[in-house]
Amino acid sequence: MNNTQIAKLLDKYFAGETSLQEEKQLKDYFSYSDIHPDFEEYAPLFRFFNDAEGVQLSDNFDDKLMERLQSENNLPKSVKTKKKEAKVFRLNLKNISRIAAAVVFVLAAFYFYEKPEPVTQPIADSDESIDWTKYEVKTQEEAYEVTLMALKKTSFGINVGAGTMAEEMSKSRVRWKEIMK
Repeated sequence: MNNTQIAKLLDKYFAGETSLQEEKQLKDYFSYSDIHPDFEEYAPLFRFFNDAEGVQLSDNFDDKLMERLQSENNLPKSVKTKKKEAKVFRLNLKNISRIAAAVVFVLAAFYFYEKPEPVTQPIADSDESIDWTKYEVKTQEEAYEVTLMALKKTSFGINVGAGTMAEEMSKSRVRWKEIMK
């Protein structure tokens, strides 16, 4: 058998796709001493399989194993072979009353929990429509007055913010001067 065939069979073997006949060919190849150096690492594996085929356990193997385990652990035989008994959970009056109290508490919490009712207010009646004409500016003087009022309101807000900022800056300058001393 040439090296390319062995390489293909090994690839199939490790992929789990070989038949029993192909596995026997591999075992036969690795049982001989004339193995290509590329495949020497696989030889112990297949030799082990050949050696393990003839091994049979004795009839009293289990008994010998148990004796050895018990002697190593220094435990009596009765302890090692004894099966564990299942635990029984008994419900006495104390446990039942605890469970019942927990159930009653949970049910009472759900019963007395009040959900706030959502307040629904109509935004506008569908019959009434809003007359936007009374909010419209009709003359240039009105437009000037509305614009001037909006600018004054904006200016006031900016001045308040600037004043607050100036106060904070002066406080921080005082603190900075104290720190630098």
